[in-house]
Amino acid sequence: MRTMKEELVWIHESKSPVAFIEALEEWVKNYYNEYLHWVQRYQTPMAFEQQSAHRTQLQTA
Repeated sequence: MRTMKEELVWIHESKSPVAFIEALEEWVKNYYNEYLHWVQRYQTPMAFEQQSAHRTQLQTA
């Protein structure tokens, strides 16, 4: 994964603040749902979080 600067900030430098915020919201949504992370066993942050929550529920039950 490239950095947020490379993928978002530099691309939207000259656009309006509103356009940047909309692009940022979309980037964050994509980041949490599509980017795979090595540390999280090649899962997306959302999938890792859901799996962790499920494990926690099983441990407390």
